[in-house]
Amino acid sequence: MYRLKALFGKLLRFNPKRMWSRLRIKTKMITGAILLLALAVLISYSVSYWIFKNSLIKNIEEYSIDINNNKIKLIENYFSDMDMLAYTIGYSNWIQQAIIQREFINIYERYQVEKNTKHFLNCMSQINDGIGIMIVSKENVKYTNSGFGELNQSYSMENEYWYNEFSEHGRVIEPDSAQNYLLSKDRYPSVSLIYSFKNYLSLEIIGTLVFDINKSKFDELLASDMHQYNTVVLDKHNRFVYKDIDVENLIEVFTSNINTEKNETKVIYHSIGGSMYIIAGGSVDNTGWKIYSIFPYSQVEKEMMDSWKVIIVAMIPVLILLVMTVAYYSYKVTVPILTIKEAMSQIRNNNLGVQLDNPYEDEIGELVDGFNEMSASIVTLIKENKSMALLHKEAELAMLQQKVNPHFLYNTLEIINGLIMQDKKREAANICEILGEMFRYNLREDRYVKLEEELEYIKKYLAIVKYRTPNVYISLDYDKDILGMRVLKFILQPLVENSIKHGFGNRRGEFCLTITVTREERDIVFVVMDNGAGIDKKDLDSIITMLKSISQEEMTEEEKMHIGIRNIYKRLVLEYGNRFSFNIYSEKHRGTRIEIRIPEENGGFIQDV
Repeated sequence: MYRLKALFGKLLRFNPKRMWSRLRIKTKMITGAILLLALAVLISYSVSYWIFKNSLIKNIEEYSIDINNNKIKLIENYFSDMDMLAYTIGYSNWIQQAIIQREFINIYERYQVEKNTKHFLNCMSQINDGIGIMIVSKENVKYTNSGFGELNQSYSMENEYWYNEFSEHGRVIEPDSAQNYLLSKDRYPSVSLIYSFKNYLSLEIIGTLVFDINKSKFDELLASDMHQYNTVVLDKHNRFVYKDIDVENLIEVFTSNINTEKNETKVIYHSIGGSMYIIAGGSVDNTGWKIYSIFPYSQVEKEMMDSWKVIIVAMIPVLILLVMTVAYYSYKVTVPILTIKEAMSQIRNNNLGVQLDNPYEDEIGELVDGFNEMSASIVTLIKENKSMALLHKEAELAMLQQKVNPHFLYNTLEIINGLIMQDKKREAANICEILGEMFRYNLREDRYVKLEEELEYIKKYLAIVKYRTPNVYISLDYDKDILGMRVLKFILQPLVENSIKHGFGNRRGEFCLTITVTREERDIVFVVMDNGAGIDKKDLDSIITMLKSISQEEMTEEEKMHIGIRNIYKRLVLEYGNRFSFNIYSEKHRGTRIEIRIPEENGGFIQDV
């Protein structure tokens, strides 16, 4: 009892408005969307089901009537054609002469008349689906088409049950002909259509015309394109003419419930064999027959499944309205958050310093203020880091350039000392002059120089080299149209020095040193090649490994032997990043080839002042 009271108290204190205000934005949006969707589905389903149910029943009834009327039309047209055919045959000159003039002509002429009459009837039969045709005169003389069957010469129509109706109306339809006019009755099931015809001069009845129609013709006429429809045909005496469903015990249902009038088709619902059917019935004017089209009600369920598209179409406007409502609701709630998200995407794409307007005074406003402060702080920090990185880079470049000079100076002083010791003062003075020009070039603080200036520096360097190693053959080749191109200062001298020091060393013989500078597409290519000692594969792999780990601060003793190559490579990394290539090709005792490829667009041309 206590628990029930507590639960009842909670229900009394329940405040939906307060609970809704405590929900988070996402929860509110999801809850609202679910409620709207449920309401939309409920309304749409109810309306669509009501519309669909009534529409489907009406459509099936109308379609059943159309199907049945079409069958009635086909039967009417067919028997109208038979009436016209009977008129054409009975009042043709062939038949009139064969009957009227028979008693006035000789045996030979009778033979010719019978022959011509049979030929005429054969033609009429062939052009009318092979129906059987028989002519009987008042004198009981019979004419038939070929294939009609062997006639019973003693047959008299006066003995038939329908003779009185025939005598009164001059036309009768026998739906299930007994074929008493034939000796053999094993022919196809047929419908007999019997007419009387007159002398077209005296208008006196002179004979009877019989059409024997195969019942398969009615399969052709009454077969529906919609296979789920069955057909039953009764004559005016309520006898079955045609049926493709077992309804032997339902004649009373048809005749009592569908009392058809002229040009009117009615619809009823009735159970047949435990299954419900829709029955549409109507009468044929020129035969008195009644035609019934029977549609199983179970097909209605199938039609309902196939017609769910109607319900879907009916729900589309509601769903569209729902989507628009939810979208608008979501927009109003989430637009400030999405604005901050877009601004953060701009910062991610390096569009720094983004600032947002802040018309909000709630938690969203605090979030926008925090974003603006963060954006400004990022810009300040990036500027500070960029300045520090630039200072570090410039200091490292200056240090790397200075690492080249002491080694070169030491080698040159050795040459000058040797010349003085050999009392070659003029040559020593010449080297001192060249050395002074080189140091003036070296003292310039330019990071970039013209390619022409760099090549002049190399020529001076090689002039000094020739004093020490006179057996070196030097080839310097370059494209003249790129002499004004700016290049990184001291890009070649360490490589040339490395070739002379490690390639030639103390070896004897003539040595070749080739230096080429060319333009290939959008790149400037520097090649330094010698025929010196070369590098074995193990040492070459070690050098390549050293270059790949260029970011390491400490060098091994082996790396210090290749400090010139290392310094050049590191300067290229600092200057061009990954937009250059540095390749070494070497074979022991055959020489070495070093190729540097830098992008042309990073340079350009230096104009003379």
